Amino acid sequence: MPHFEEILTEQNLTKPFLIKNAFSDSFINNEILFQAIKQANQRQVKGESNIKLTFYNGLQAQATQYWHRPNDDKNLNEYLSRLEQIIIKSTSNTKTYALKFHDIHKYCDFSFWIKLKKLCQNYFKQRGFSAYVENVLFIGNYASTPIGIHKDSGSVFKFVIQGTKKIRLWEPDYFKLKNHKPNIHNYQEHLDQSILLEGNPGDIIYWPKNYWHIGENNSQTSISLSLAFYEKSKIALFNELIDFSRNKIHRKNANVSLLKNNPDFIESYGTDFDEYLSKTYNYDAMRLFITQKWLETYTASGFMHIPQKLNFILDEQEHLNTSPHFPIYYKQIGHELILACHGRSFNITNPTKEILDLIEFINSKTKFTYLGLSNKFQTIPKSVLKFMIQTLGSYGAFYAKF
Repeated sequence: MPHFEEILTEQNLTKPFLIKNAFSDSFINNEILFQAIKQANQRQVKGESNIKLTFYNGLQAQATQYWHRPNDDKNLNEYLSRLEQIIIKSTSNTKTYALKFHDIHKYCDFSFWIKLKKLCQNYFKQRGFSAYVENVLFIGNYASTPIGIHKDSGSVFKFVIQGTKKIRLWEPDYFKLKNHKPNIHNYQEHLDQSILLEGNPGDIIYWPKNYWHIGENNSQTSISLSLAFYEKSKIALFNELIDFSRNKIHRKNANVSLLKNNPDFIESYGTDFDEYLSKTYNYDAMRLFITQKWLETYTASGFMHIPQKLNFILDEQEHLNTSPHFPIYYKQIGHELILACHGRSFNITNPTKEILDLIEFINSKTKFTYLGLSNKFQTIPKSVLKFMIQTLGSYGAFYAKF
């Protein structure tokens, strides 16, 4: 794992920087990436439509075609070698390719998402929880980023996995001060004013949001993973949930001005803001929906997209436990108890005190079995207990590789 907490403590996040030897291949490697690409392609073939995987032949983005799929390739290097040979024989002038793959954690083993979430927790520990998170995989032998010089609205940590990766950057106002719009591919005259960071496998390159930048390569295959934090003010982040919730439950005429414009909005909120909501809203359905969506966002560690549920099979005598890093969060709104974990949630109606005690016990780091819980919390109906443990297990609450 990268020493992310130390990096965040020691570095100035308002300026770009390079950290050498920041992570090992136990964090991420070619096998993890290859399995993710295969999984995404298999799900795309089965009709999943929201997979964000883009292939560039030279500078031209292409729809995914059959020969982009790693059906018979045995490993990542074999897959990439085949792509390179196809491009060499193609009509492309550049003879280069790029593969851009968003949210690879959705297609990896669940343990990789846990690793990313731990990095995000370190980031939020330093900065406060105020961001949406996304990761993007870049693979290719392209000389420079196919979309050219551009800005990101998020701050980016780039993990160099294979080959050499160069990121060339300019201050956010550089082209404005020059009264000049950047030519997205021809930028030779601006090289002297740029910052060049060059990373090798195991290095992390960082740049803050709104820096102009372009990735460069020496025409050898490079692989890197970007982890981007799209920071927003706490009020802006929360207001998005309010608007989403209001539209979702068709309460479009609900009075939200007090909540949205209050300058004394809770500065330190994490998971407990119901007192504030209750003063603003006497409409329980709205409070319930907003709180539920916030808990899902919070327990997803800011990730906008989360992996599929786990295939959790309940064994009554298997020892289970939660992670101290990822407890089950819960909040009662009216007669509904919300339980949230890893970006998902469900409700229990009219919860008893023993159900609340059950959640506290599960979060106590004590190992337990379903059979033991059944004996300890005898007043909870067996059907309710089984539903709770089965559902939480499918969310990853008891994932064994924490």
